[in-house]
Amino acid sequence: MLGVAKQALTKAIADLASKSQFAVLFGGPEPGMIKKFPENGNPVEATEAQKKSARGFLATAPVDGTPSVAVDFIAALRSAEKLTTKSKAIIYVGRGIISDDTPERVLQKITAENKLKVKVSVLGIAPYPAEEDFLKKLATANGGTYTRIEE
Repeated sequence: MLGVAKQALTKAIADLASKSQFAVLFGGPEPGMIKKFPENGNPVEATEAQKKSARGFLATAPVDGTPSVAVDFIAALRSAEKLTTKSKAIIYVGRGIISDDTPERVLQKITAENKLKVKVSVLGIAPYPAEEDFLKKLATANGGTYTRIEE
């Protein structure tokens, strides 16, 4: 799954316009343990040098386990709030497995924390039906789109 997620993120970063800003956050393996690019989690301009650095980060990101979707997603929202661009977006990539709460409460927490209405697009990596339902609701509740990706 991680390989597919890294491929999807690498393509998304490569497609960014040079005036765009981005940051990459990986949750796990334990709740609240977040790997960031850049290290401070603050967005950077999508220059070719930054894109190359992000590809290096993705290639070595040692992520496994089942992180806390709510905790990690709220960290992503805080990073997105630092974007100076008018349009703010998050691309969430994962299976949508929730191990520390219910999908309904996680969705409520994320939606309530999304005060700036950051657009959330979701790439679901071969999720099971219940997780796919959560991922679709996450995208819809936050003005984004859902795309299923097979492994």
